[in-house]
Amino acid sequence: MYTLDIPDHLASSFPLADAGAAPLLGLATAGGAPCEDLTDVPRVAKYLALRGTAQGLRQLGEFRDLEVVWVSGVRPALIEALADVPRLRALNLYQVGRTELGGVSRLPGLEHLLIGWANHLTDVAWLAAFPRLRTLVVEDAPRLDLETLPLLPKLRALQLGGGIWKTLKLPSLAPLERLPGLRFLSLTAIAVGDGSLDVIARLPELETFWAPNNFAIEECARAAAIRPDLAAPVLQPIFAEARLDTAGNPVFPCKACGEAMLMPTGRRTSLLCPSCDSSRIRKHIARWELARAQTILPAT
Repeated sequence: MYTLDIPDHLASSFPLADAGAAPLLGLATAGGAPCEDLTDVPRVAKYLALRGTAQGLRQLGEFRDLEVVWVSGVRPALIEALADVPRLRALNLYQVGRTELGGVSRLPGLEHLLIGWANHLTDVAWLAAFPRLRTLVVEDAPRLDLETLPLLPKLRALQLGGGIWKTLKLPSLAPLERLPGLRFLSLTAIAVGDGSLDVIARLPELETFWAPNNFAIEECARAAAIRPDLAAPVLQPIFAEARLDTAGNPVFPCKACGEAMLMPTGRRTSLLCPSCDSSRIRKHIARWELARAQTILPAT
């Protein structure tokens, strides 16, 4: 069984299924492995997981009911063949490598697009060809140029990140303003040049937000004041509360007393012990509240 690589919170909010329809999230293949040859695959299939090197890719056009495709190891021939799939709604492209994805634009009915391990992906202007696009996940794309992001008024969910080993460096988050209907936004492994979170103020439909803990404490407090309706770790004075593992032991124990440590919000902050560092925590929260108050009641 293969599933589209969408986080649970994203999948539950934006399921790949219409009410009463068979769920599009699941992808089942014979023997639990991606298909290597399309020759014997029933043409009535709705969900298909395959290798980008599978035999018979040109036969994809014969799958008139195909709605979901998961691909591992994307190749140009696969992108070309997908253009012949008339009812495709959801596409997961994993291990994109150097393959040019512009050809995907010939699928105007696409609603959900997931792209992973796309180290050489830079330009996404071709996304403008998808007027129905509701979900977009782009991970492991450290070279992405966000300035090429087009206007996508129907997009509801975006997950964007550079990957485990490389950070996606963005001059600004301002291009996200081109997604006015966005409700879910998750930013992972990113660094923002101007250090601003202003964009969340210009996304009125946004309900769920996640960003890494690498913004200045004052900026996070200011953003929290601008959007008090958003619940997000980066919009709270404490980014990560003290936690215990499944055995009841501190995940990050204090070297002095053994108590579980917490992570304050703000770049270049360090783990603090609620007991040993209580004074530092109080000062941190006071600094946060001051920055937040100055946003709400600016000096006159």
